[in-house]
Amino acid sequence: MEEPTERKSTAKRFSVWPFIVWPAMILFLYILNFGPVILMAHKHLLNAKVADVLEIFYAPLIWAHEKTPLCKPLEVYVDLWVKDFDKKDGGKH
Repeated sequence: MEEPTERKSTAKRFSVWPFIVWPAMILFLYILNFGPVILMAHKHLLNAKVADVLEIFYAPLIWAHEKTPLCKPLEVYVDLWVKDFDKKDGGKH
């Protein structure tokens, strides 16, 4: 007798990786956007309503800056944006 051949499932296998990778990428981009937002605020390119919304949106990073050891890394990252702007702008703002 012939043994039954294994059928290959056409259904996709469930993977956990997208549930790990996508939130990590979103968090990474959230943190990376903090520098340009601070630069726009530094250059006064944001109106008051937008600035208020962004302050609420970035409240977790502001809290992390004030209450955790991430203070120095966040300052270094933001300084990369603002100091670079000041160098290119000749210190005018």
